Amino acid sequence: MRILYHHHRPEKGGSPTSLLLLLKEMAKRPDVVLRVLCPAGPASHLFREEGFDVHEIPVSNFYHVLGSEYERLRWLLFVKELCSLPRHLFAVYREVKSFRPDIVHLNEVSLVGAAWLLKRMRIKVIWHCRAPIADGHSGVRKRMVRQYLRKFADRVIAIDADVADGIGSVANPEVIHNSVAKFPVLNALSRRDARSRLGLPPGGFIVSMVCRLHKIKGSYDFIEAARLVRDRGEKALFLAVGGALRPAAFFRSWKGIMYRGLGLVEDHESHVRTLITKYKLEDVVRLYDYRSDVLDFYLASDVVVFPSYCRGPNRSWLEAAALGLPVVATTVSWNSDVIVHGKTGLLVPQGDVAAFSEAVMRLLRDARLRLEMGQAARVHAETTFDPVRNAEKVYAIYQRVLRPAGQGAP
Repeated sequence: MRILYHHHRPEKGGSPTSLLLLLKEMAKRPDVVLRVLCPAGPASHLFREEGFDVHEIPVSNFYHVLGSEYERLRWLLFVKELCSLPRHLFAVYREVKSFRPDIVHLNEVSLVGAAWLLKRMRIKVIWHCRAPIADGHSGVRKRMVRQYLRKFADRVIAIDADVADGIGSVANPEVIHNSVAKFPVLNALSRRDARSRLGLPPGGFIVSMVCRLHKIKGSYDFIEAARLVRDRGEKALFLAVGGALRPAAFFRSWKGIMYRGLGLVEDHESHVRTLITKYKLEDVVRLYDYRSDVLDFYLASDVVVFPSYCRGPNRSWLEAAALGLPVVATTVSWNSDVIVHGKTGLLVPQGDVAAFSEAVMRLLRDARLRLEMGQAARVHAETTFDPVRNAEKVYAIYQRVLRPAGQGAP
């Protein structure tokens, strides 16, 4: 079985990390030969460092997911992607002819151009949807994306029930959760050692948010919640780990100045720092760029939070659960299959910063509740986010797709 994996973005983050865990499990199978296509950048280095056959190619992404919708001047980005599409399609065509895969596994819904080409080349396509599709103003584009998934994919995988609901029944998605590596058991000793390595105070509460700084991910609400917790007299240190997608230096360049002036990009980090200064939170909030030692930040924390405006889960939910940490997150769906409300964490309505800060304080003030929820979260993670089990589900999909028409299950 020859599988070509096509990743979509050059940056590190949750999506390439999840794909890497899948690759590691698939590489253990003697009947699998795999190759990775990826834009040049930190993500391609991540795959290559693990020994995988990585081919760097130009990629054209067409986004219609929450936080990246095409609207107003952002339609200029659509034009930009159209201009880069021929190079992307030619690169995919060349790689398919060279590698001759049985299956191409697309790692995000934005790879519409590649899916169209692969369908014309009669290649089996597994389309992995990791971000919730945006509704848009009229819903027309959302219906188009759903139809593309139905028409171009042999199977669609969604990372959770919320993402699957956004896709709808027309593409018949199968839910397979993202996976997390086996983490050590959290205890007082590991917390103390992690804080020492990070230069954090040995005592006191630490609340962490592990994700990119972005309005849609709730970074501004995170600062507002830190202010409310501080003003209520609760002493806690808030850590935002992940940095912005574009560094401050980008916004000082001519391209950054132009893009920002046109409203195509937003300097989220500067806005976060402005809020910290405005509320005098310099001693309460600390910002960190993307870190390879992110495990230490989890180990050092008492609670992990994610006040997101997305529908899908952040990878930090899974990683916190695997370590036995309770999570406070926002939601529009109270039937989450990632966080079990009241058992493995606490969910509050999106945008309700007051309720969010109250949930954080509830956990900080109740050591027994933190322990019970953390233990339940770890059990949930071991059964739901296990990389071996989830890779077996993906492999079973590969087998069904390659099975000759009319042939039943063995």
